[in-house]
Amino acid sequence: MANPTCYPGDFVLEVAELGQRLTTSIIKLAVGLKVPDSRVEGLLDTVSLTTPILFDMGMTINKHKEDVHIGDDITRSRTEICRADFEKLLTLSNKASEQRSWTREEIVNQNSVADFDPWLLFRYEIESYDTFFGRIEATPSYYMTLNDTIKYKIYKELEKKCVRSLVS
Repeated sequence: MANPTCYPGDFVLEVAELGQRLTTSIIKLAVGLKVPDSRVEGLLDTVSLTTPILFDMGMTINKHKEDVHIGDDITRSRTEICRADFEKLLTLSNKASEQRSWTREEIVNQNSVADFDPWLLFRYEIESYDTFFGRIEATPSYYMTLNDTIKYKIYKELEKKCVRSLVS
């Protein structure tokens, strides 16, 4: 893992790496389900969309660290929330994967839906479930906007430097 004090975008890149591990875990969970679950697939879509945006943002910040300072105040607080959410989901996804595969006969013989529906594990384990998943669903659009804003700031600063060099 990257050292967060080395380059300004490294923390974002660490969360992107966590997103990759979470994506892999959710894929394992989805593949192991006997009955496809659109909620698991939706979660996979959200995380797999967010992860490359985080990679791009972290790489962009690091690439232009000499040109424009993008401080932790811009990325850190929301990215810490994203990291905590991803860690929680990774733990639950791994836990659900351990309990994931049931035959139809096993499902019929269960006394409780919680014994065979991994999504109930997510619902049971996450406080403020609706708020949590609302935040997860908003994560890709938040980071797309933030990434575009950072790129715009970098390009505007590079444009100023270019104009100054032409004038001098």
